[in-house]
Amino acid sequence: MSALIKNRSLVFMRGCGSFRLKEIRQFVHNRNLDDILLLLKEQRSRTEEKIREFEQIQRKIDQRIHQIEDAAKTEELYTVRLTELPERTMIILKQSIRRSDNLEMWIRHLENSSPLKSSVFLGQVGKAGWGCRRH
Repeated sequence: MSALIKNRSLVFMRGCGSFRLKEIRQFVHNRNLDDILLLLKEQRSRTEEKIREFEQIQRKIDQRIHQIEDAAKTEELYTVRLTELPERTMIILKQSIRRSDNLEMWIRHLENSSPLKSSVFLGQVGKAGWGCRRH
């Protein structure tokens, strides 16, 4: 492989910022075009997965914006209303939590014990779907 291609590839990999050090080291030592192609395809796959995660986060943010804008427009602010939501996955923690407990710790426990992606846990924690307010 020419020095120019190698240098440009290294600059590209550093510029991406998401190549693992092990992968860069492998590239430097192997200098094989097939290995470079495989490495780039793996990186593209990881990037596509990250994009899907960010799109899911973006949808959650958009939903929250819509909820807040909807709530700001409503004239029935202190009225109970029933809203039907689409089916969604629920994760349950089968342990008692005291008021003094750090809720973040329990969220991380659920996150680590669940097969779901971590971005799922960025939504509204503890919301049971009730829209009641005291006045």
